[in-house]
Amino acid sequence: MTQSEGSSAVHVMRSASPPQLAGLVHRITCYNADGSDSAGDREIASFVVPIIFSFADPFWIAFDRPPVMDERIGSFVSGLHPGYVDIAYGGPISCVQIDLTPLGAGLFFRRPMSDFATRLVPLEDVGDPTLIDLRERLGTAGTRPERLGIAVAFLEQRLLGQPVDPAAAFIWSEIQRSRGALRIDRLTDDLGWSRKRLATYSHNAFGLTPKRLARIARFHHAIHLANSAGRPDWAGIAVDCGYADQAHLVRDFTTFAGATPERWRNRES
Repeated sequence: MTQSEGSSAVHVMRSASPPQLAGLVHRITCYNADGSDSAGDREIASFVVPIIFSFADPFWIAFDRPPVMDERIGSFVSGLHPGYVDIAYGGPISCVQIDLTPLGAGLFFRRPMSDFATRLVPLEDVGDPTLIDLRERLGTAGTRPERLGIAVAFLEQRLLGQPVDPAAAFIWSEIQRSRGALRIDRLTDDLGWSRKRLATYSHNAFGLTPKRLARIARFHHAIHLANSAGRPDWAGIAVDCGYADQAHLVRDFTTFAGATPERWRNRES
């Protein structure tokens, strides 16, 4: 499904993952803005690995704090991060963002995802000439629908028919299914692995350990419950998500969203 939205200042076209790429690609977004609204954004911890193709001014980006003036970057890849990200804009914005799922990212890059975790890797440093070529083709495309079509065709060629590693698929499905309430011992028993082998494998496959992945999944479940309520009962949400107490939930919100639950809620409303 493709959605368009826009005003005189901002124009966005988003496409959910094409059915044939489900589970590998989360979303593709074509974004243009004149830079008049430069308040910036804060992105909470997520399970997407973005590839950003920028055709205008660089972004200022930092992990877990506001960026400083020398933290500018244009086109880049960033892996999973167990925290929030602050983004500031210094002028006009024009970019295409491909959001890969953790499984899709492993398949796409075919290298340890620890190479990208909590990092902003400039596109030219990724070591993949096809991404440089894709950026050129996206940049010369005349319209957002044309850019979207080029991105989808590239992803189909890159990903379709490529098998996902069964162990990665199993670990990821268990974390998602359990909404973060996953006992690591059960995972090691199911795989027949030691805890050390599991941690090393997960670090390579996803960029984070299973314990950190599960924490982010639990945090997302808490957000889902909060968004489903008119006025969230944070103590009840903490119990439903398996937190030791409400203070534990507050710590995770501070880590992953950069705000307490109520401040996050007010910011989102």
